[in-house]
Amino acid sequence: MLYGKAPQAIKPNIQTLSRRLLSLPDQVVELLEDGNPHSLIEISKTANLSEKEVEKVLDFLKKYGFARLEKKAKAAQIDPEFLKLLKELD
Repeated sequence: MLYGKAPQAIKPNIQTLSRRLLSLPDQVVELLEDGNPHSLIEISKTANLSEKEVEKVLDFLKKYGFARLEKKAKAAQIDPEFLKLLKELD
């Protein structure tokens, strides 16, 4: 047993956490889809996420070229080419 819980009791918590983590980028991308820069605070409030969660999502999006980050301004903007792709898929 892990921390006094049977493995079966832990599994649903892991599944819930996984679903939540996978939905985070979607929430941020939906906000950025207008093509305008958005502050981390605005993204955090609109997506109902902590600033730390927003930073992690934006770092991921930046790493793969999906978003541009302005660290000094603490703002993010969707990459124009990625936005074009999203619109074509829509």
